[in-house]
Amino acid sequence: FPCPSNMWSVSSAESLAIGIGSCYCNAGYRKVDESTCDLCPGNTWAPENSTECTACAGSNIFSAPGSIEESACTCHEGYYKGAGAGTSPGINESCTARQWGSPQNPCAPCPNNSISKAGDNLLLENCFC
Repeated sequence: FPCPSNMWSVSSAESLAIGIGSCYCNAGYRKVDESTCDLCPGNTWAPENSTECTACAGSNIFSAPGSIEESACTCHEGYYKGAGAGTSPGINESCTARQWGSPQNPCAPCPNNSISKAGDNLLLENCFC
């Protein structure tokens, strides 16, 4: 038998899944019961065969519903993913007071007098004056 919607199995086209128990949730979904997978809401993500949606770490961060990996969690406008960021010689001299993110809260505010675009702000260089 074929797996229900939003599920998959390791079976091939020649051999269908053997029982509903061999069906797994697609990435971006969490398993609710044996035959149901729900789409993960915004600000969360899930790999294949998950029973839980994992929240994006920290504040000022978001992801689209159905995200499949942590890298889908991006910072709001005016922030950048600053965890582990190095210095940026290319940023305008008028930008001051740089802050860094952390693994617990990866989104740091762009330096004073600068801004970033939501979803296009993985690096300090994405902040512009």
